[in-house]
Amino acid sequence: MNISAHLLRVCELLDDGDWHDYEWLIREAGRVIPPGKAMRQSERVRAKWDGAPERRVRSRSDEQLIRSGKRSILHDAISHSPAFQTRQTDHGREIRMVHVPPRVLHYRNSM
Repeated sequence: MNISAHLLRVCELLDDGDWHDYEWLIREAGRVIPPGKAMRQSERVRAKWDGAPERRVRSRSDEQLIRSGKRSILHDAISHSPAFQTRQTDHGREIRMVHVPPRVLHYRNSM
């Protein structure tokens, strides 16, 4: 079964079922995403919204592209799964894992 390292890392970090800071999770889980993959994701999303690179007014550094791509990849993995719950508090956005996603469970059991 093909399962992403970033989804496994998210599950490891949220395995206790407690609420955690969303930004902390993005930083920690983002460490397993290769920079090249993050940059390609960032460019895909940017092209969708901004159009072709030659029409862009503002350029981004590689560091900004990597950070944006990691955030996008993790946001997609989290928001498309009912296993995760988010809430807004006075201190910012928080997230927790309600249950282990079935594909992660299947992967863990097959090891």
